[in-house]
Amino acid sequence: RLEGMEQAGTPGFSRLASAPVTDDEKKRAKRIPQGVYTGEESRPGVPHGLGLLVTKTGHRFEGKWDRGEMQGKGTCHSPSGRKYDGEWAKGKMTGKGTQSFPNGVVETGIFQNGRLHGYGERFTPDDGVRYAGFFIDGLPEGEGTQTHPNGDYFEGNWSSGLPLQGSGRLTSGSRKEIGLVEGSWEYMGGLNRMRWHGNGKLWFHVGAGSQKKMLWSYDGEFAEGKKHGVGTKTHWVEGWKYEGQWRQDEIT
Repeated sequence: RLEGMEQAGTPGFSRLASAPVTDDEKKRAKRIPQGVYTGEESRPGVPHGLGLLVTKTGHRFEGKWDRGEMQGKGTCHSPSGRKYDGEWAKGKMTGKGTQSFPNGVVETGIFQNGRLHGYGERFTPDDGVRYAGFFIDGLPEGEGTQTHPNGDYFEGNWSSGLPLQGSGRLTSGSRKEIGLVEGSWEYMGGLNRMRWHGNGKLWFHVGAGSQKKMLWSYDGEFAEGKKHGVGTKTHWVEGWKYEGQWRQDEIT
């Protein structure tokens, strides 16, 4: 059985192709209900010990068996290019392992029934994002850290795959602040659902490249993405500083 490889929520396996079999494997192979098997048996037709199975759906599993079920370390390739290399239990991907997908996504850690469950890491090459932390049923849950190629990161608690409370670094590409010129910001500090929250520092820049310069900065308290509480704003171009109370981005 390859039940762990067919779980919903992760890319499925194509059933249209067949895995290749070498000439030597063909000589020693025998047909069993699951497909074509080469290896040790507990009795005729029951894989037990080390062996290779090519299933009717084109999956290729090579590793340890226990009375007809994959048990222990093994590697499975799918016709679509998906691969899992690691531990199995009762025919399912369960234990330590590494799984890679045709789109380049790589998962490493503790698996249960084919999904990350426990501590693990996931890398997605399309955006270069890397997550390291705890998973439940394939989704980040609990403590974890997500990092981006530009240096942005979030470190804190997650729920159902979404970041909750923690801290990190966020930057914008470009935005136009009311009454000011086009610019970009950088934030480091507390976060709540990826909004500035708690103590933090905010910098607002204008220009780009060698012409980039800081317009103003803020160091203090935030609430739900706005300056709120006690904080200090320094306007580096106009040359003034305010220290005191803020409410919803306004000086009070």
